[in-house]
Amino acid sequence: MRSWLTGTLMTRLALGLCLSLACSAAQTASADDAAPMPSANPGKLNFPKAPKPTEPATTLPNDSTVRVIADEAGYDKDLGVYVARGHVQVSKNGKTAMADTIAYNERTKRIIASGHVAILEPNGDTYFGSYADITDDFNDGYMQGFRGLMADQSRLAANKMTRIDATHTRLDRAVYTPCLPCQTDPTRTPLWQVKAAEVIRDTDAQTITYHDAWMEMWGVPIFWTPWFRHPDIGVERQSGFLSPGVSYSKKSGFQLRIPYFQTIGPDKDLTLTPIFRVAAEPDKTPGAAGMIMYRQRINNGMFSLGGSMTIEDRLSDSGSSVHENAFRGHIEGQGLFDINDNWRAGYDFKATTDKDYLRHYHLGTTRWLEDNAYAEGFFGRSYASAQTYAFQSTKDDLSNSTAPFVTPKLDYNFVSEPMWANSVAAFDADTMNIIRRNGENQFRLAGAPSWTLPYTSPFGDIYRLTLSVQGSVYASHDVNETADDPFASDGSFTGTTARISPKADILWRYPFIRPGENFTQIIEPMVQVVASPSFGNSSQVSNEDSRFFELDENRLFSADRFVGTDRYDTGSRVTYGLNWTSYFNQNGQANVFLGQSYQFLKGDHDQNLKNTGIDQSLSDVVGRATVSPNQYLDLSYRFRADTHGWDMKHQEVQVAAGPTEFRVTAGYIALSKTADDNHKREFASLGFNGQLAKYWTAHAFGIYDLQEAEISGVGAGLAYLDECFGLSLDVSYSLHQGTFDDGYSGLTTFFQISFKNLGSIKSGS
Repeated sequence: MRSWLTGTLMTRLALGLCLSLACSAAQTASADDAAPMPSANPGKLNFPKAPKPTEPATTLPNDSTVRVIADEAGYDKDLGVYVARGHVQVSKNGKTAMADTIAYNERTKRIIASGHVAILEPNGDTYFGSYADITDDFNDGYMQGFRGLMADQSRLAANKMTRIDATHTRLDRAVYTPCLPCQTDPTRTPLWQVKAAEVIRDTDAQTITYHDAWMEMWGVPIFWTPWFRHPDIGVERQSGFLSPGVSYSKKSGFQLRIPYFQTIGPDKDLTLTPIFRVAAEPDKTPGAAGMIMYRQRINNGMFSLGGSMTIEDRLSDSGSSVHENAFRGHIEGQGLFDINDNWRAGYDFKATTDKDYLRHYHLGTTRWLEDNAYAEGFFGRSYASAQTYAFQSTKDDLSNSTAPFVTPKLDYNFVSEPMWANSVAAFDADTMNIIRRNGENQFRLAGAPSWTLPYTSPFGDIYRLTLSVQGSVYASHDVNETADDPFASDGSFTGTTARISPKADILWRYPFIRPGENFTQIIEPMVQVVASPSFGNSSQVSNEDSRFFELDENRLFSADRFVGTDRYDTGSRVTYGLNWTSYFNQNGQANVFLGQSYQFLKGDHDQNLKNTGIDQSLSDVVGRATVSPNQYLDLSYRFRADTHGWDMKHQEVQVAAGPTEFRVTAGYIALSKTADDNHKREFASLGFNGQLAKYWTAHAFGIYDLQEAEISGVGAGLAYLDECFGLSLDVSYSLHQGTFDDGYSGLTTFFQISFKNLGSIKSGS
């Protein structure tokens, strides 16, 4: 006699099966960091559409209530079997499992699910199977015909999933791919997939291990390994080897680096990277270097410290001799710490034993290495900072003995809330102490209070009045008085210098707006008067932060056209200009700007301003014209013209045309002689960026030196990128080695292959 009934034991055991299979299958078979795996022919990765759970089965993630829905459920007393049949659906804690039949044998203590087994995870993963058999303690069992559709649309399959014990699960003849199926032919082999004869998941060690594994591309095996291991699914950090890197250059030889990542805790880690190289100058003998990087997060910030070292023969900085068995290396670090709600502090440094080391081992370098430690505070509209700097040059013709140490540099910038008539008061103060081993030393204390009053008249014209005073005190040692002023007396100065310079600045502009049928025009004349005494600078002050200047449309209407504090922009002048803008009804626009200044009281700028545009009473004319009639065309032209001889001191033309799928750019730039560079420079460039196909892009460029009549640089690149695979190749050549004339190859190549969820392989020189 059979008795059919709904039972709590049945539903709980059925749910246990579902949750066990979800844990076993999901965490074993997906591979965020999987490695190449070989095929045991588990079948095509084709999946049924993910089923939708019936509405009553939906539960909250933290709800421990077991809910079951089935066409019928009952208990066979003779066989000791609880059975639920027909569209069985069991839910608990946000997880849902479905099958045609779920049965529990109380004598053998086993749970069996069969027929269209499907498990839905809260994170969006869905798992399918044809049959499952597992013990009621969930430590042993298996699932046949396993398929997994992950939340990121990657797919996983295995002929059989076996739960060995509570912490170990095995997948037999498994295959994984993040590539989406072909829309026209879903049975088509994916672009790439990884396969393995056996995959073992260890939840205690949090690892997934592959045996007899290989990778296929377009169905063709390209890589095989007998053993591979990576962190378990969901593990963000775990000790192990990272992707290796290779590089090559004629001078540095062939280099291979194999980094090892070691977790020390949830908040800190260590990376050790041995670097092996062969065929490197000067002696072409094999060598090696070691690099280390330590990182840690703390409650109020983070920091990192690292470096590298080797012992090998190296050329001297002058290149005239070889230092045998010399110690070479570098140190570097970064840090940022929140002190409280208003203050934070940090550091950023990098230093090396010699000029050539960083380039030799491809560790990155610039013309100058900068060490900086700082603290800064934010107070409403005001800002304060304290900084120290040290510099090291990696360029052969620059001496580190003249590199400055800046300690300390203190800045405070105060801006008040709007006051009477919306006026604003401000105060800028700073100190800077510069020390050199050889050369000029100088301490500066400077302050500049100011008051700004904006006003808009009833007629619509706009005024802005600014009154300010600049003052500073300098304590100097061995300042070269002829460095900036060719008329100063020869010799050096040691002593104290003070100076003060008041300034008044009033700016007027009147925007006229004229709407039209096809476009709207805005014509805006502008006039500025700056009044300041002609004195304020001194050859007894070393010009450290205001040395370089060139007039352009962005600085023409600045009251202080120099950047920095060591040189005051003294004298009185009037500046006038016109700004015209047109907005088209079809979202295009055009703009033209012209401006010039006349200095009627010449200041003692006390530096060589030749060819800067403001060396005469009547300045150069600066202008800009841009036209963008639509999204397919952008034109711009910038210039600076000498009104005394109508020579073009600066010209720059940029053209960009075409849709985003194929964009062509062309440029021309001509720079005249400056106070610091006695060579005229003139270049033309041409390039394009194109979308060749759905996943393919390409770019190319060329730069031609018109003065030297030679190609200055060329380059091209090709890239492929889809949802699961990326490939890129970039090649460029520079005739001149940028800031380095050190014999390193001007040819640069970069090659990268990326596999989603696995990582990438890079090479460069």
